[in-house]
Amino acid sequence: MNCPTDSFPPASQSHDRLRAPRITWVIRLILVACLAVSLHRATCRADEVNFAQQIRPILSDNCFTCHGPDAENRAADLRLDTADGVQTVISLDSPDTSELLRRINSADPDEVMPPPASQHQLSEPQKQLLAKWVAAGAPWASHWSFDPLRSPPLPLSNIPLGWRNWSRNTIDTFVSARLAESSLRPSDEADRNTLIRRLYLD
Repeated sequence: MNCPTDSFPPASQSHDRLRAPRITWVIRLILVACLAVSLHRATCRADEVNFAQQIRPILSDNCFTCHGPDAENRAADLRLDTADGVQTVISLDSPDTSELLRRINSADPDEVMPPPASQHQLSEPQKQLLAKWVAAGAPWASHWSFDPLRSPPLPLSNIPLGWRNWSRNTIDTFVSARLAESSLRPSDEADRNTLIRRLYLD
């Protein structure tokens, strides 16, 4: 029996139809994998404790009055505003037994910190944050204002050679590099009349 050849799709079309679902599933699997990785990273970041944003404010608001930089009002010769001071009340080998955690979780009014008379009682979320911080090794970060000033290297390699004469100071150099990244070019130097008009309008 002879069948008309035009009743069957070309071989290339049949192959494409079979391959299309496979490609779709591959794309879906890739998207699912990317989503899973993103969620995992977000979860890891959520589990991390940020010293500057979460721990320092707790210590500053509740502990520094008696255990801060003021030597005259300092109690028990303990400082909680320095990394060395904190290390004396935590145990890296056995975080759960740290004196810091024992004091903030104590039910004894004579031992609990902050003391009831201070009217600075830690909330449960704050206690949990401190426990996570200690379990992570109590990483310390000095306040940004104490960090030494550092001059970043000039991005000269990112600036086209013809633009380098346009830069008259370090700020211009960074502006030029950013313009080049955005596929823009510096404006031509304005004449005196234009500058005067701009100053007047500003």
